[in-house]
Amino acid sequence: MRKISAFLIFFILIGVLAAVPTGASAEEHPIKEKVFITYGTGSGEGTDQYDVFSYNGIHWWDGPYTGGIPANGIKYYVNPSGAPAGAIDAVKAAFETWDAQVAIELFNDDVGQISKVAGNRYDGKNVVSWGTLRVGVVAVCYIWYYSGSLEIVEFGIVFNKLYAWGIDPDGEGGTTINAFDIQNVATHEAGHTLSLNDLYMKEASELTMYGYTSRGETKKRSLGLGDKNGVQYIYGA
Repeated sequence: MRKISAFLIFFILIGVLAAVPTGASAEEHPIKEKVFITYGTGSGEGTDQYDVFSYNGIHWWDGPYTGGIPANGIKYYVNPSGAPAGAIDAVKAAFETWDAQVAIELFNDDVGQISKVAGNRYDGKNVVSWGTLRVGVVAVCYIWYYSGSLEIVEFGIVFNKLYAWGIDPDGEGGTTINAFDIQNVATHEAGHTLSLNDLYMKEASELTMYGYTSRGETKKRSLGLGDKNGVQYIYGA
C-alpha cells in the first residue's frame, strides 16, 4: 500500500510543479477554496499501523505569494460559542498532536480566543468555531489557497452544533460521554489544515484521517503510522 501511495503522490506532485506560475502576480491567481467534510457514520477492521495517506498537493510553504509557516507556527483562534467548557484546551491538544511529529513548529502555542468570527469565512484569520451544518455532517474544514502555486493562506474549521460535544475525561471513549469528543474530531480536522485528505477504505479505519467518526470515539486523538508518515512527507520529519 505504501508503494501505491507513493505512486499517486508522484503524479500529484507533477501536477503541482506544472501549476506553479512564473513571473506572475498574486492578483492573477485568485484564492480558491477546498472543503473537507467529516461524516458521522462508518466502520472498518483496520489497524493504526496501516501505512497509507492521501495528500492533495496544497500546502503551507514559502512560495511566490506567502511566507509559509512562521518560525513560531501558524496562528489560529477558537470561537468557543456553543461549545462546552474546556474546548480551547481540547483543540490545542489536537493541533499539538501533529506538531509533535515534525521538527518545525506547525502551529503557534498561543491559541487565541475570538468571538463573532466563524471558521467558514475567508477573513484573514484561521478560526475554529461551532455552527449549524446539515444533518449527518459532524465537522467541516475549509482551506483557502492560491490556485496557481497551491500555497495555503488560511484555514477554518466548523463543528456542527446540532450535535452534542464533550471532552472525554480519560480518553477511553464510548462509555464515558454520549457526545462527539472535541479533541478526537479536532485532531482529524487539524490534519486537513495541513492538506491531508480523508481516507475511506476500511483498512484505514483506525487512522486519524479516516473520514468517519462517531459519538464517544477517541482513537483519532493519537496518530497512526499512515498519519505520521503523511505529515512528515509534506513538512519533514
